[in-house]
Amino acid sequence: MEIERLQPMNRLKKRSTFLLPLLAAAAVLLPPTAFSALLTNRPAYAGVWVNVSGSPNLTPYTNFIAGVADRQSWSDMETSQGTYNFTALDAALADALSKGYYYYFVLWTGPDAPTWIYSGTNNVPQVVTTNQAGTYPYYLNANYKRCLTNFLDKLADHLAGLPANQRSRLAFIQPGFGSTGDRQLYKGKPKDPKYDISAQQYLEFCSGATKRFYDAFNHPELKHIKFLFNV
Repeated sequence: MEIERLQPMNRLKKRSTFLLPLLAAAAVLLPPTAFSALLTNRPAYAGVWVNVSGSPNLTPYTNFIAGVADRQSWSDMETSQGTYNFTALDAALADALSKGYYYYFVLWTGPDAPTWIYSGTNNVPQVVTTNQAGTYPYYLNANYKRCLTNFLDKLADHLAGLPANQRSRLAFIQPGFGSTGDRQLYKGKPKDPKYDISAQQYLEFCSGATKRFYDAFNHPELKHIKFLFNV
């Protein structure tokens, strides 16, 4: 379990130390009716979220948390082209349902794209950068965009097909277009300058990827899901 190197209860105490003074200030500064509305009309998923990895036992803390933040990788969910495995995602949503909290995940693509995109008819260029931290796809490659779009369509179709009470536990998705969701596509600079991506190309790629996400998730069953972005 990864919660900023703190035990779960310590994390909750840390956040409470920060949040409680804010609530106290809001109670003083806002008119009574406005503060009451803030508490009454807040969404069910509002509250303290914990950041996890793996399969931790959160049972002792379910009375204190609103939700769990996690990570899912494209490479884990499409192990070979057209072969999908959503078992881990389904299990996380089922666990959230059974224990009464909400769930969100960062969807890692980019360096967490499956290796099959780099070979065969896809042949996406594999980019090595100066920091030597793994490899990246060339994001502007048409085949990369096509493979990513196909995956997003299948992911959305799968989520839309889940039982309503299970998919209702999914509050947010944070698309990670580049390097682990950061505001950059590469860590370091490409060793081959032909794979450099300018600031304008970065904006155009992220804009296009955002539209592909919204198009894929344009299902009536998924309207409740909010998207989070690093900006």
